[in-house]
Amino acid sequence: MFITISDNGIGRKRAKELGTYGNGQGLKLIQAQLDFYNQINENHITQIIMDLTNEEGVGIGTKVELFIPQEYRFSFT
Repeated sequence: MFITISDNGIGRKRAKELGTYGNGQGLKLIQAQLDFYNQINENHITQIIMDLTNEEGVGIGTKVELFIPQEYRFSFT
């Protein structure tokens, strides 16, 4: 299963340049959760975060892709 989340903001790079970025806690918490799930399961969930740009290289948003393999089973055993 692919889950894609995208926005049409200025992108992480431009936000950092302007000093308008958040504290990054949301992405850190999601990554920590995925790391935990991946430690206890044979099949792993993967996450890719990318800045979106137009032809001139100007930031036009951010996209996050999650991939959950078909064989993935949430299990603590």
